Amino acid sequence: MADSCKIDVTPGDISLQCERGKNLLNVLQDAGLELRAECGGEGTCGNCQVRIPGEKNFEYDGGGVLTSERKEKGYYLACQVGVIDDMEVEIPGSSLISGQQILLDGRDEGEYLEQSLESSLDIEIAPPYRRDRLELPPPTLQDNTSDLERLRRELRQEKEDVDYTISRELLGSLAGRLRECEWDVMVDTADKFSHREIISISAAEESDYYGMAVDIGTTTVVASLLDPENGRELSRQGEYNHQARYGDDVIARINHASKNEGGVEEVHSALIDTIDQLVDDLCEEADISSEQIRYIVAAGNTTMMHTLYGIDPNHIRHSPFTPTFSQAPPLKAGQLDISTHPEAPVYSFSAIGSFVGGDIIAGVLSSRLHEEDDMTMLIDIGTNGEVVVGNSDFLIACSASAGPAFEGGGITSGVRAREGAIEQVYFADDLEPLITTIGDEPPVGICGTGLIDLLATMQRSGIINRSGRYNTELETDRLRERSEDNREFVLVREREAGIDEDIVLTEHDIKHVLRSKAAIYAAIKMILDRLSFTEEMIQQVFIAGGFGNYLNVDAAIRLGLFPDLPRERFTFIGNSSLQGARRGALSASEFKKSREIAGQMTYLELSSEENSGDFMDEFVAAQFIPHTDLSLFSSLEAESKEEVN
Repeated sequence: MADSCKIDVTPGDISLQCERGKNLLNVLQDAGLELRAECGGEGTCGNCQVRIPGEKNFEYDGGGVLTSERKEKGYYLACQVGVIDDMEVEIPGSSLISGQQILLDGRDEGEYLEQSLESSLDIEIAPPYRRDRLELPPPTLQDNTSDLERLRRELRQEKEDVDYTISRELLGSLAGRLRECEWDVMVDTADKFSHREIISISAAEESDYYGMAVDIGTTTVVASLLDPENGRELSRQGEYNHQARYGDDVIARINHASKNEGGVEEVHSALIDTIDQLVDDLCEEADISSEQIRYIVAAGNTTMMHTLYGIDPNHIRHSPFTPTFSQAPPLKAGQLDISTHPEAPVYSFSAIGSFVGGDIIAGVLSSRLHEEDDMTMLIDIGTNGEVVVGNSDFLIACSASAGPAFEGGGITSGVRAREGAIEQVYFADDLEPLITTIGDEPPVGICGTGLIDLLATMQRSGIINRSGRYNTELETDRLRERSEDNREFVLVREREAGIDEDIVLTEHDIKHVLRSKAAIYAAIKMILDRLSFTEEMIQQVFIAGGFGNYLNVDAAIRLGLFPDLPRERFTFIGNSSLQGARRGALSASEFKKSREIAGQMTYLELSSEENSGDFMDEFVAAQFIPHTDLSLFSSLEAESKEEVN
C-alpha cells in the first residue's frame, strides 16, 4: 500500500493528497475545508459528519453519536477517520462552518452602520498612531543640539509635555537617515500612554496610512479599515475564527493549546490566519497595500488575546483563574506575524478577569454605559455570557459559561446562523410547524435564535411543559420516541429539508438550551442580588453581539433568558466590541478611557468558593420555563399556572 493517499472531495471536485495514517478531519481542514468541530475533534459533538460511499477502506474509531439512519447512509465522523487508502468523501453543507452569518454591525445593517460611524465621529479624531512631516533645521555651530533632541524639539511643538522614546536600532541609524533625507523627513510615532515612541523615520513622501480595528470573537472575527485623518471607515469584513477546528469554546481551545505539543503555536497561527484573511479582504476592497496599515486596535476575550499574543492560556481555566496578563503592552505586527506593516503597533483593550475581557470593556466604551445616569445593564451572549451592571457611579461585571447551544452546538439538528437555518417557527392548530429560514432557503437545521423562538412557542402552545418535556397526549405523528427517556419532535421531514434527514428537536436538546439560558439568567440574578437591586431598578438593557442581534426579546423573556422588564427598555446595539475598538483606533483619549473603565470595574467571579453555591442555586432554579419562581415573571404568571414537573 502506498505511503500517499488520494482523497476526492465533493462538492467542488477537489482532489487531495495526504500521508497514509492521517486523520481525515485534519486533512480536510489543512486544505481549507473548515468543518464544524465544536468538540475539538474528540468525537463527541457529531457535527463533522461526512459521507464515504463504497467499501470501508479506512480506519474508524467512533460513531456512537451518529444515529442508525445516518450510519446506514454511509455517514461517519471525519475526526474519527484514519486515512489508509484512496477514498471518496462527500461533505454535506450542514457540516461546514462557511456560509454562517457574521454580524458586521447592527440589527438593521444600514441604520446601525450610519449610527456607529456617527458615534465614532463625536470624538476628537486623534489616533494613537501619527505620521508627521518634519522639516528640521540642520545643525550649525550656533545650534549644535543633538540629532535626537532636534527631532524631539520639532515633535514637541504640537504637544509640549510628551516624552518621545526611540529604539536602540533606530537611534543607531538616526544620524545617517536625517542627513540622507536632507532633514526633510516623515516621522511615525505611536502612543504608549506614558510616552510616545518614534517608530520610523523615512524620506518625506506623501503617502496615506490607515488603522485597523478588530473584534476577535471566539466564533467570528470582524475588522474595520479606518482613515485616521478624517475618521472615515473604508471597509468592513468578517471571517469565522479559524481556531474553530480546535473546539467551539474557549475551554476547548485552552485544552488544545496546553495539552498538545506545539498547541499554543497552532491556536495562535489559526487566529493570525484569520486576521490575515481579513487584511487581504480589507485591502482589496479599499485598493490599498497591506503595508499601509500602520496600527491595529483589537478587542477580544481574555483567552483570545492570549492566543493572539501566542501566550499559553492554561491558567485561565484553573482556580484561582489567573490570566498571564490583563493589560498587554503594544507589540509590533511583525512580532505577531500579522501581514500589515511589520512595525505597526498592536494595541489591545484591557481585561478585568479570566472570563470578562477587553471585548466587554470595548462594549461599555461604545455604549457609553459608564456615562449613564440611569441604572443600566449590558448583556453580551455567545459561548460565554457576560453581564455588566452600573452607570457613571460604578460598574460590576461577571461571566457565565452558556456553552455552544446558542450557536447551534450540541443540538441534534443545530447549526450556526447561516442560509437555511430555521429562525422562526409558528404552529398551526393541527400542530403543523410553519417555519421561516434565513435567506428563505430549504431548512438545514436550527440556529440559536431559532431555538429560543421555538421553545417559547412550544411552551406557549402546550407542546412542552415548563420543565421542557413533551406533552405525550399530543395527537400528531411528529412526536416520537427517539430513545429511552428522550422524545423528539419532527420539525421538518426529510423530503422537505435541505439535508437528507429529518430536522428534529429532542428533549435532550431542550434541556441543553434550558441549561444555557439558566446560566445567563443566574449571572444576571447574582449581580443584582450582590447589589441588593431588584430587576425593576434596571432602566435600560443593552443587548450586544451576534446572537443578541437577531433575538426576539419577547421569546427570550418568555423562555426566562432575560429579566421580565418592559420591552421598550431593551436596545440592540450590534457589535459593540468592534464599535469600541473603532473608537479606540480613532482616538487615543478614548483608548485611555477604556483603561480607566477597566480599572473602575469590579469583577464578580461566579466560580469562587464564596459565590459558587449561590450561583448553582440560581442556575438550578432557572432551568424551567421561565423560572421556578413565577413571581419573577409577572407578565407571564397569569398564563403559566401548571405545576413544575
